[in-house]
Amino acid sequence: MGYSFRLQANKCKSVLVIEDNPDHWVLMQEALKEAAPDFSVTWCRDSKGTIDQLTEWINTGQTLPYLILLDLYLPTKHAGLKLIRDLHHHHQFNKLVIVVLSASADQDDVNEVYDMGVSSYLVKPGDQIQWVRLFSSLADYWLNAVELPCIGHY
Repeated sequence: MGYSFRLQANKCKSVLVIEDNPDHWVLMQEALKEAAPDFSVTWCRDSKGTIDQLTEWINTGQTLPYLILLDLYLPTKHAGLKLIRDLHHHHQFNKLVIVVLSASADQDDVNEVYDMGVSSYLVKPGDQIQWVRLFSSLADYWLNAVELPCIGHY
């Protein structure tokens, strides 16, 4: 279903990465390990895998992720937008923080996902050093500075 590595037992400090490109996932995984080593990270490749993983966590009484990093084009923009809608309309998933990651800096894409209620929109960086910087900033803000509800144990 998904690949995970756990570096700390704090289940509330977990991140779900939804990325269809395995090469991007490898870059993201390495950057996340360096930038946010205390957090558990799980990877899903598509919308179905994401819903299945979230449902499994609910059915087994596990805490849902603190933060979702979502590639907008999964592999199409339509798939990413549909997943955002599905998560926002599901009564157990609608409070999850969704940060969109995309290679696109197109303002229409940015406006559309903000209109749908995502928490942030980030353009994917070009190299590993920029990935680490991006995730360091992201972790500092979303995982250290902000207090979000720990959604879980259903």
